[in-house]
Amino acid sequence: MTATEPSSILMDARTIGPGMTGVGRYTYNLLWALSLVPGAPPLRVLMRRESLELARRDPVLGGMELIAAPYSHEQHPWADLWLERGLPRLLRPGELYHGPAFIAPGGRRPFPRVVTVHDLFVFTHPRYYPLRFRTWLRWAMRRACRGADRVLVPSEATADELERFGLARREKIRLTPYAPDDTPSLWDRGALGAGGMLAGLVQEGREYPLIVTVGSLEPRKDPATARHAHLGLVERLDRQPVAAGRQGPVPGLGRRADWLWLGGPGSLPDDSPVSLRRLAAVCGFHEVGHVPKEGVREALRAATIYVSCSRSEGFGMPLVEAMVAGCPIVASDIPVHHEVAGDAALYFPPGDAGALADILHRLLAKPALREGLAQRGLERQESFRWSRTAELTLAAYRDI
Repeated sequence: MTATEPSSILMDARTIGPGMTGVGRYTYNLLWALSLVPGAPPLRVLMRRESLELARRDPVLGGMELIAAPYSHEQHPWADLWLERGLPRLLRPGELYHGPAFIAPGGRRPFPRVVTVHDLFVFTHPRYYPLRFRTWLRWAMRRACRGADRVLVPSEATADELERFGLARREKIRLTPYAPDDTPSLWDRGALGAGGMLAGLVQEGREYPLIVTVGSLEPRKDPATARHAHLGLVERLDRQPVAAGRQGPVPGLGRRADWLWLGGPGSLPDDSPVSLRRLAAVCGFHEVGHVPKEGVREALRAATIYVSCSRSEGFGMPLVEAMVAGCPIVASDIPVHHEVAGDAALYFPPGDAGALADILHRLLAKPALREGLAQRGLERQESFRWSRTAELTLAAYRDI
């Protein structure tokens, strides 16, 4: 049986919008890369109404057929009902539907379906989700994977979890890794002011080492461990103990290091104690909030070390961005981090703030070790390209 070409692709791009998160950026970059493949099927793009005006001005999306969706993903229950009953009416004969954000119409359908599952955090760490939302998302993901002809994942670690939780058999799963973000600035929200906190901390000649983390402030990213590790690092650099639970300045304890956390609040609230947040802030832990893409890149280029404390990830795109910037990486010891960063990172047990502080202290004391990690990262990042992701995705389309 030979592979066949779908007549066109209907991409559900409702996650694309101003200030979009990782799933939206994946969807945009995939559309951009698919549009550059010679002979690829035509792309039709389903957008939120409020994003259509920007999409028409976008250098990539503006040349595609854009379709207004009456509901965003979050407008329950009407969005769920429309996904099952309204969206299928938009499909043309021979057209393939791609749901790049975990969900897709379920049941038996007369059109081929592909769904992308970015992570299985709702299955691996269910306690972080409200009961009703957790129940709905698990049901929706199971239904989407059961009905899809192919399930795309960014990593082998996510593929293993799909099998372990019974969402999809291995023969249905296809690996399509991510690459550095290349979305244009018109989709960014926020600005990097010349006199703002970020501009001051990333400038050359700064007084302290700079540690950077990119991600939303939510339990999965583990900001509590980052804050504890920062206090432990400052204590090691200052050679004076930190009194646990202190909410103000500690005598003799200065900043000694700056830690930038770039990212706004996530779908789940940050569970760090208020006292820990206050003490970490006094000692140089800065919650910057959402930063435009160019600001993130500037921070990574200026960073002494990049850190990911995540307890679970589907891929970890900021690791690749850090490698592109030539920044040494320290990451939690989870399978996907090894898969992405390999020997370009040092690893610590998830949640072990003491071990993380020890590694950071050692790295700051050894420039040659940092340079070796950075060089290995620059070599490794060459394998992550959106053109490759597009080719693998097209192969999955044709394979149905």
